[in-house]
Amino acid sequence: MASAQVGSLPNAPPRDGRPAPPAPAGTGSIRGRIVDAQSGLPVARAHVRLLPLGGGSAPAQVTTDDTGTFSFQTLAAGSYIVDVDRTSYLHARYPEPGKTVRTSNRRLTISDGEAAPAITLPLYRGSVIAGRVVDPNGDPLEYATVQLLALPASGRGRPAQRGGAQTNDIGEFRIAHLEPGRYVLLVVPRNNGARETYVGMSAGRPFNASDQPSEPQPLPTYYPGVPSLGQAQPLTIRRGESSVGLEMAIIESAAAWVRGTVVDTSGAPVGCCGGIQIRPIQSEVPFFGGSGTAIRPDGTFVTSLAPGEYELTATLTPRGVEGPPPPNSQRFGRTTISVGGDLSDVSLVVAPPARISGKLVLDGTSPLPDVTSNPNRPLVVFAGQNDGEICRSGRFDLRPDLTFTIDGIFGTCTPRASGIVSGWTVKSVQYGGKEMLDQRMAFEPSQDLRDVRVVLSDKHTELAVEVNDDGGAPTSDFVALVFSTDRAKWTEGSSSVRLVPGAVPSSSPPRSAASPFASPAAAAVPPQPRKIMNLPDGDYYVVAIDDIATDGWRDAALLEKMVSAATHVTLVDGSPVAISVRRMKLADLVPER
Repeated sequence: MASAQVGSLPNAPPRDGRPAPPAPAGTGSIRGRIVDAQSGLPVARAHVRLLPLGGGSAPAQVTTDDTGTFSFQTLAAGSYIVDVDRTSYLHARYPEPGKTVRTSNRRLTISDGEAAPAITLPLYRGSVIAGRVVDPNGDPLEYATVQLLALPASGRGRPAQRGGAQTNDIGEFRIAHLEPGRYVLLVVPRNNGARETYVGMSAGRPFNASDQPSEPQPLPTYYPGVPSLGQAQPLTIRRGESSVGLEMAIIESAAAWVRGTVVDTSGAPVGCCGGIQIRPIQSEVPFFGGSGTAIRPDGTFVTSLAPGEYELTATLTPRGVEGPPPPNSQRFGRTTISVGGDLSDVSLVVAPPARISGKLVLDGTSPLPDVTSNPNRPLVVFAGQNDGEICRSGRFDLRPDLTFTIDGIFGTCTPRASGIVSGWTVKSVQYGGKEMLDQRMAFEPSQDLRDVRVVLSDKHTELAVEVNDDGGAPTSDFVALVFSTDRAKWTEGSSSVRLVPGAVPSSSPPRSAASPFASPAAAAVPPQPRKIMNLPDGDYYVVAIDDIATDGWRDAALLEKMVSAATHVTLVDGSPVAISVRRMKLADLVPER
């Protein structure tokens, strides 16, 4: 992840412990009225805060009176955002943020002694999606998980989970407090189609291999009753509107028995204190949830699943452990299966988790950082991709001689740098001559990675980007994308992909009553190059565009379309680079679909 130094907070006490002097009182003011968006009636008892940006000062929160009115007095010159909360309404801001990077940061700007034009801010009640889920016979499906997936407004990128609910005893669900947008419903049946593994045990008899599932298994189903995202019908929710009374029938399919054994590395069955997580493998959306099944005392497990691809992960924990298990006390194993019929010989081998050992290498000349005072502070974290895959981060242990171990890693993880230590940053994690940082890796049980080098440096990359408009004049009206030439690093959270909005000018442009918020366009202060700090060493593409949606800009397909128009740069620690690029229109690079 990108690292950033923490600056001093406004009005924070000095380091010597003396209280900070009070912020000087200003002579500006902001007033307004909060109303219900549908009825136009005043909203009393709404909580209104003023968030200062760029030199402003923030008084205490105020509450609207019976007429919905609020006011802030003695304000210093600067830029502000009005922030409003009220029970049963959606959170609101003024100026209202747009859906693009450059419109998402609009603000209200006042000068010394100025009374800003009165504002009227409507509050909207949250939208609702509600309905009922039934099986193919029309009977209610209870305890099913209904996932709400938001489709990116830009049309790019993967859907993201934005809420959910569980069906009740008559199959009904309700998801409230929704913002406007386009959504898809995904219903995941209880246990995701996996039947109870102890078939017949409750009747006092052992499992019989001749037992067969007595009925078809329900499958994850998209609204209005289809098996894939591509076939799903999006629900468009406009502000203040709801979509209720939906009804969808779950899809069912004939199920198959899946039987197997959990064994240790010697092949001996292992059955104590563990279970198996079952995760459907699907690429079109992240999978939230999954099912589980127990491991029987003889190490065997049995479940029934609908046709499809699955990942099975076994986890064994020592008996009697309360709270987080000690490092290396658990054992893990995983395998993938394709269910098209009965499977009777699935084997899951469990072993201790992976281990990394190596040395911290200091590359710099400034005073050495005190990294051993907190030996368990992770300089490198292992993060999952939020797509349902398992990632268990390990315990970081640093010794005085700067050697370290990371125990307890398992799953598919991406190593990322974690924070700054006295001006030093993690610049590289090397194993076998290859870079691990920001690379998606599968860590297997008992894997032992030795001689890993974590390079901590006080030297930083610096990239200064000047952007020119069509006439060749420097401009601040842009959004820059800086992204690695290594396509494997185009992932969520990667420190090698950076979005850089144009600089907000320090002086406010002229305003009118019709436009009471500051434009991001440059005014009295000439546009200055934007500096991008602490990118990892390497080769990058740089593109400047007019604007872009706040979501979906990390989408690999979008970045690929920008490569041909990008400027190439090579960044090296301690060697600042300055480039000049021309601003382009996003629509010319990425035509609307």
